[in-house]
Amino acid sequence: MGTEGARQGNERGGAKRGAKPGHPDQVEAAREIAHTLETALGAEVRVRPAPAGGYRVELSLESPQEAHTLARRLAERALESAGPGD
Repeated sequence: MGTEGARQGNERGGAKRGAKPGHPDQVEAAREIAHTLETALGAEVRVRPAPAGGYRVELSLESPQEAHTLARRLAERALESAGPGD
């Protein structure tokens, strides 16, 4: 699924075709979460309301190398934000 496919999924509240979309507030929140995560991660993100509450987030990456690069960036950020002795 390309970025456009994820965007369309987010616009439907992440619901599959024929599935009942979430509450309009959840659908809007899913869009906002997806946008924020895509900006922060530089990766395609699909967000949908979870049946039991909360949200389910799915990343789509083009290759194992892209996944490793993202994981390294996140690990570096975590280390940078951790204070001494953490």
